[in-house]
Amino acid sequence: MLSPLLKLLLKKIWDRLILYGNSSLDFLLFSFGINDKSLSENNQKRIIYLGEFLPSRISRIAKYVKRKSNYKTTLVAFKSGTRKKHNIEVFDEVVLFRNKWHLRRILKSLRRTDIIHSFGPPCLYPKIAMENVSIPIFYDLQDTQVINYGLNPPLGYMKTDIPNERYCFENATGIISHSMEPQYVKKAYHVKSSPRFHFFPNYCDSDYFVKSPEKKGDEIHLVYAGSVHGKHRDFGHFGTLQFHEKIEELSAQGIHFHIYPGPLQYKAQYEDYYKIADQNPFFHLHESVHQKNLIEELAKYDFGFLPFFDGENSRQNEKRRYATSLKLFNYIEAGLPVIISKDLWFQCWMLKRYAEGIIISRSDIPKLKVIINNFDTEKTRKAIREKRTQISLDNKIKRLIEWYDITGIGS
Repeated sequence: MLSPLLKLLLKKIWDRLILYGNSSLDFLLFSFGINDKSLSENNQKRIIYLGEFLPSRISRIAKYVKRKSNYKTTLVAFKSGTRKKHNIEVFDEVVLFRNKWHLRRILKSLRRTDIIHSFGPPCLYPKIAMENVSIPIFYDLQDTQVINYGLNPPLGYMKTDIPNERYCFENATGIISHSMEPQYVKKAYHVKSSPRFHFFPNYCDSDYFVKSPEKKGDEIHLVYAGSVHGKHRDFGHFGTLQFHEKIEELSAQGIHFHIYPGPLQYKAQYEDYYKIADQNPFFHLHESVHQKNLIEELAKYDFGFLPFFDGENSRQNEKRRYATSLKLFNYIEAGLPVIISKDLWFQCWMLKRYAEGIIISRSDIPKLKVIINNFDTEKTRKAIREKRTQISLDNKIKRLIEWYDITGIGS
């Protein structure tokens, strides 16, 4: 039986062989001027959402842009980085590219009235778009490469992507950020502050608000939705996403812990958790779910969990300080109080301002049951339901649409 590490290696080799194979064909077609005309030809003004690994945030934005404006929404994304569970059906049009040469062939069909809302990292495909078209291109940073380890990361794929990321920051029409990471990135890349930078948090999708989640039974159930990694992965990079020790500490207190892995993850990245779930009645590993079903699933539990602490991997502390994630807003949509690490500074600020929860240190986890029992959960749930409408995309998307429009082609 193959080890999880070997499975991952073979998967990466196979994906790379496929990429090299189809790249050769598309390079020849591009060289002969044979363009890909998959994009529609109507004259409706259009936002092209373009990148490699589709984050759920982008689908949510596109849904409300379509609902609140006259823009048509089109997804142009890397085929291997896109899953149906990411809600791709919200787009008016979906075109998936195979490689960088295929993308170049698709870009030939863009119109002067189009706008590109690119996303990353990785940043190769947004960079290719910026090099090959002259229409406005925004860069939406879900995370950044440079904030993890600085300008000289230990991982090869990050080293390769750092120049691409710098290029995007220097050349994008505008930078859209849902976190405070640009405060670090601007210093690292020596990019000056300017009106190009637009702060647009993840916000909540009010379509998914759970009105009155109810606690079921007397036991405590925590839930986490997102990336998770097994012990065979490198601790220096993935340490905060290796939950084995936390599972033991929670189980010792009789606290149930539920994990829903991200839809882009391979099972080989976390398959050792299946054995833990078989042997431990307090740990539950679930299948990843479609974004439109996730919030209803989260609402079954008592607390959302964001247990990422300093010292659990080799990444810079700034990553935890400045970053945020959609998980926080998913928990709020589900009406759940959030148990969150104090090291997640910006997310703690968002939680205190727009929701409710418990801010903890790493040393609090072994005594978490006592902390929870002294917490007024029902009062907190009510406060969350009252506050969360302030940060709904339904109310806030106008800001982003106006940001598109100030380019002068959105009228």
